[in-house]
Amino acid sequence: MELTTEQLESLVTAAAQNGAEAAIRAVNTVNPAERPGGANINLRRPVKPSIGRAMRAAWRDNWKGCELERDFAQATRSIVDWPEAEPNSFVWPTSQAEALRVVEEADIPAESPMMAVRAMAESSITVSYGGASGGGALTAPQYLPDEFVLSLQPGAIFRALPGVDAIPVSFQTVLIPRESAKATFSMAAEAGLLSAADPTFASQSITIKKGYAYRQYSNELLADANPALDRYLTQTIARDVALGWDLQHLEGTGGGNNTYGLLHYSGITTATDLDGATPKADDFYDLVYAVRAANCEPNAWVAHPRTLNTIAKLKDATGRYLLNTDALQPPVLLPGAGASFTYPAYPVGRLLGLPVFLSAQISITTANTSATVSDCSWVGLGNFAFARILERQGVEIMVSPHVAFTTDQTAIRATSRRALALTQPTAFTVLKGVRA
Repeated sequence: MELTTEQLESLVTAAAQNGAEAAIRAVNTVNPAERPGGANINLRRPVKPSIGRAMRAAWRDNWKGCELERDFAQATRSIVDWPEAEPNSFVWPTSQAEALRVVEEADIPAESPMMAVRAMAESSITVSYGGASGGGALTAPQYLPDEFVLSLQPGAIFRALPGVDAIPVSFQTVLIPRESAKATFSMAAEAGLLSAADPTFASQSITIKKGYAYRQYSNELLADANPALDRYLTQTIARDVALGWDLQHLEGTGGGNNTYGLLHYSGITTATDLDGATPKADDFYDLVYAVRAANCEPNAWVAHPRTLNTIAKLKDATGRYLLNTDALQPPVLLPGAGASFTYPAYPVGRLLGLPVFLSAQISITTANTSATVSDCSWVGLGNFAFARILERQGVEIMVSPHVAFTTDQTAIRATSRRALALTQPTAFTVLKGVRA
């Protein structure tokens, strides 16, 4: 077969063009095996994992179009080592640190989604919902003009206290061995008999408990509400779980299904019960001394805002304020995206040189151990580097259209399992019976 010069040039040009296109595709096409979970994700379009999309996908039991949310939830379950999720459920990080860990360790090859996920994990929502507390990273980091305006709530303060750490555990009952008394030191004469001395050991037994938030709504409301109800659920269900656990860590009684919180923890250093009296400046100096006498230096206070107000107004006989404190300086409320605010989970000031964390969840309507009045509160002080949150299960969210099938409703359930462990209880003290 003979070719003219024009035909030969045309064939060479076409072959070169085809080869170049093939080379470009080879360089720019993502290997399907390298995609997270093998999903067909548009890796060139920056997107953020959305808990709202994940909820809708779990409700439909169809993750088409929500592959990034599916892969992010799967990576969270694998990397943070949480139990297998149930059908129609997904697992999401419970803190900023966990979200960043998932971002760093998940093998998502494209830079844009990685940066989008990082932006989600580092978003300012951790400020507007009270720091990197349990459930902070679950909340949507964006507000739209037609969304709900949420009620003002306390910040979840316990996980924001200096030194508090969360530890994943694998069993319902956790034993913590501890040296309760050191071995003695003695003196002996030359060639005298030496007596053996042993330390004393103790063991704490911590029982993991389950907390939950359960919501049930009609499908008409879910479909027709304006603003959309799923946006409201996205913003609030994790917040409610976080605040519920925060109250357990502060005031849990240990009875029934409750965990032990700081107020009722066994073995903490004993402080005087004011029995409904107004606190004096000496009471707070005594609290600091009690912790120091237990060979520990406290690093933070926890209290109700009413108690801090009472402390700040203590005066001497001439009307001068007794305590040199900036604790009543207005806190700086940092905005999240949009205009939603809530009370901060960072210290609002200092008392006797130590940061003060406030929570309106701390009770001011109980007697504590006082028998004469019922409108008392309490103040906690300690070194929170000896506080550990034992996490058996992170926040798992499940959506079911079948639980209330006969009433055409959808149920949303968020569960988690954890407990508080004070590894050195004597590093903490509580002043009870405090009245304004």
